Amino acid sequence: MVPWTTPPIISGFLIGGWRVALWQFVMIVVSFVIYLPFIKKIDTLELNKENQK
Repeated sequence: MVPWTTPPIISGFLIGGWRVALWQFVMIVVSFVIYLPFIKKIDTLELNKENQK
């Protein structure tokens, strides 16, 4: 049993070995790539608001 506060990749390694740790790493990277365009769009909108003031 791994405490819920254990960081993702470390918990994956403790639970299922290097394969689970690798899977968690891949899922973190995929999530980052999916959310990046939305974060960039919000950043651009906020920058435009700042420049207008």
